[in-house]
Amino acid sequence: MNENEDKVSKVNFEIETYEKKIKKLKKNAPFAIIGGILLSLIYPYLPRRYGRKPLIEQMEYFNAVLFMGVIYFIIYAISYFYLIDKYKKEIEALNRRKISLESKIKEYKSGV
Repeated sequence: MNENEDKVSKVNFEIETYEKKIKKLKKNAPFAIIGGILLSLIYPYLPRRYGRKPLIEQMEYFNAVLFMGVIYFIIYAISYFYLIDKYKKEIEALNRRKISLESKIKEYKSGV
């Protein structure tokens, strides 16, 4: 029955991996926010497509920065919470799988 015990250890490793991903995502959040602020300040000066005027020539600087900041933070918040939720659901599924494997091991040991 070593194969079920090996599966349990693999599941434990996967759970730890997803927990590390969540911690890393939370740890990198301030850097992403700082990057978003810098992007919002610089983006209005960058030309968009070939032949088009930069955003600064179409609207005021404050409005362009605010526009880019709002778009960036909406996209970041959606992706951040989506990934956190995805990882937590995966951890829950792995925990259910772990419980199932542990119950099979107990049944095997009690039956032998």
